[in-house]
Amino acid sequence: MAKSTVDCHFFLTGTCRNGDNCPFRHSEGARNTQEICDEFAQYGGCSQEDCGKRHAEMKKAVLPPSEVPCRNEENGGTCTRPNCIFKHSKPQ
Repeated sequence: MAKSTVDCHFFLTGTCRNGDNCPFRHSEGARNTQEICDEFAQYGGCSQEDCGKRHAEMKKAVLPPSEVPCRNEENGGTCTRPNCIFKHSKPQ
């Protein structure tokens, strides 16, 4: 099955659990910018293999993972994931 050229909302927020099985686009470049790809906005597709711009109009601002609280620390828990990309209130 071909992957969609539309960005995965969950990947952009750092919460996609489907990994390589996700049918949507996972782009590190798009995760780190708010800039929309002109080609995608105009034509609904993009000819660049790894365009570093967004392929989706985000209705609200998406925080970078380093500013999103780690779910493992919710309700008094502890994050044990090495190199966790989310914000921590407790030392890892």
